[in-house]
Amino acid sequence: MLPIPGLHGIKFSDIGDLFNLTVKTVNDASAAALGEAKYGSGKEKNYQSILFITLGIIELKKASVSIENAIEQMIVNQNEGEIRELFKFSQLLLCANDESVKYATAGTNKEFYSVWKDKEEDGKIKKELSEIIKDRKLDKIDITIYSLFKKERFLDILEYFIIFDGMVKKIARYNQYFAIKKTIKRINNIKDGKRDGGVIWCTLDKSLWNSSDSGYFSKSFSSGWRAFLSGKYSLRMVITLKSRNISNA
Repeated sequence: MLPIPGLHGIKFSDIGDLFNLTVKTVNDASAAALGEAKYGSGKEKNYQSILFITLGIIELKKASVSIENAIEQMIVNQNEGEIRELFKFSQLLLCANDESVKYATAGTNKEFYSVWKDKEEDGKIKKELSEIIKDRKLDKIDITIYSLFKKERFLDILEYFIIFDGMVKKIARYNQYFAIKKTIKRINNIKDGKRDGGVIWCTLDKSLWNSSDSGYFSKSFSSGWRAFLSGKYSLRMVITLKSRNISNA
């Protein structure tokens, strides 16, 4: 018998014998990986070894359970004595119930879990999702998961928009992400050997900060520089101007 939550009483060893599989499943994630390798994308490939790395984790609750409860459980699960190992490589964490969806990265405190908004592509996302989900009405969970975990965006976030500020791991807020994307698009628009400059105005709204007065500025600045230093983009000059003591960057 295997200790898989929600599946007590099922003898996976019998299933393994039936399909001539070696079963070493210890949790839901391993079961999913095994199924995908044998009957999903790995079907008929006969892989002998599988490397399964958890980069994203989603905690879903029913409507009667608060989003705060989902976040608290996500945080508790990262503690010693819980399932800390699952979060070793995780980058994007998502907590949701029927009313609210918030995201963060591993190690984020409860108060810094944030909503994701994709105003420019909202219509496009809903249209694409409506072709996939046809038997019910779309909800916030569908839209947020689709927006954040689309292959191109997910990999983009992993590469450029998760940073370490000292020993604190931080992920960009949606406004930081789109500001940097627009900046890159603008400076790459070269006409007759020239391109426009521009200004990004960082608001002092605390709801947009990560964990301190320097959080908003340092994340935007660092994420932007990571994109530029990747070699994909070039620029002549960046000037940073700050008022008050809002950054130690």
